[in-house]
Amino acid sequence: MKITSKILSLACSVAVGSLVASSISAQERVLNVTNWGEYIAEDTISNFEEEYGIKVVYDAYDSAEAIDAKLLAGSSGYDVVSHSGGMTARLIQAGIISPLDISKLDQLKNVDPAIMGQLANLWDPGNKHFIPYMWGTHGVTYNEELVKATYPDAPIGSMDMIFDPVHMKELSKCGVSFLDSPGDIIPMALAHMGLDPNSTNRDDYAAVGEMLAEVRPHIKTFDNYAYQQMPQKEFCVSVTWGPDGLLAMSGAAEADTGVVLDFSLPEGQGKSQLWIDGWVIPADASNKEDAHLFLNYMMRPEVAAADSNYTWYATANLAGKALVDEEVTSSPAAFPTSDQVDQMYTTAILPPKIKKLQTRTWTNFVAGN
Repeated sequence: MKITSKILSLACSVAVGSLVASSISAQERVLNVTNWGEYIAEDTISNFEEEYGIKVVYDAYDSAEAIDAKLLAGSSGYDVVSHSGGMTARLIQAGIISPLDISKLDQLKNVDPAIMGQLANLWDPGNKHFIPYMWGTHGVTYNEELVKATYPDAPIGSMDMIFDPVHMKELSKCGVSFLDSPGDIIPMALAHMGLDPNSTNRDDYAAVGEMLAEVRPHIKTFDNYAYQQMPQKEFCVSVTWGPDGLLAMSGAAEADTGVVLDFSLPEGQGKSQLWIDGWVIPADASNKEDAHLFLNYMMRPEVAAADSNYTWYATANLAGKALVDEEVTSSPAAFPTSDQVDQMYTTAILPPKIKKLQTRTWTNFVAGN
């Protein structure tokens, strides 16, 4: 009987221990988040974890197309995803993005209403799925001294620097890089040719493909982070997102090697793109409750400002902008002026066949076909 009692007692202890362990495991809160690399302040995630006791599994990506494909395939494993407004629009239409519970997002009041209005008109009717994070444009970051030394006749600041094969041939001697981003480069090239950046005309893509094929031999690399090597004179011209141009300029100044960089936007009505990045919750997210908590946290003015100060990207948080360093807010590379924004185009949701055509145009361009 004593032996039996001990066995029963041990069995009960094991059972209770298993239940406790199971309960502890069940109570552990884990949030899976993915975002562009180097697109958040260094302590934003750790501060969130410390405040809420939630473990964040944070995954950085370097291709919008890759994360887009992962979401389209389903079962991405993410609870929160940073994505572009233009690309998210078709995911919303496909039911891949979960509607937000606005009652859990009291910090939404801090977001710029003008940006919310643009989102509602363009990609997210009713502002039901997408929380804006950063916004900006793209252009050309260049080393004017190196450019002039290499090619005195270079059209400084003009987009002919990157789209005219005659100029590109000369500038290739000091290094030219492009963004690895079809959603930016193809519309930008169409606009440069005087065509609709959201064209649904197949002939337009044939024309832009021919133009890009002529400059392809003179491009050293397609790299979203090539700007980081400009202070070392690895490139004299780089197509960059505006804030990355500002980071390159700052990096060159800090290196104190005599390298001076500048940034130029495509000039003219409808020549440069206005993009808006933000946060979404996938429909198949396993922890939507804490996902909302994270989104609300990210919209706090002090958090938004810290992220903007670290990345040098323009925050969509109007209350947070007041806390952003003047060096960032005063630069048109990071915060384009209202007049510049008024002239910018935004990307539209393209029909599937045209989207495939755009992708094929890009693939042929990069491959040099």
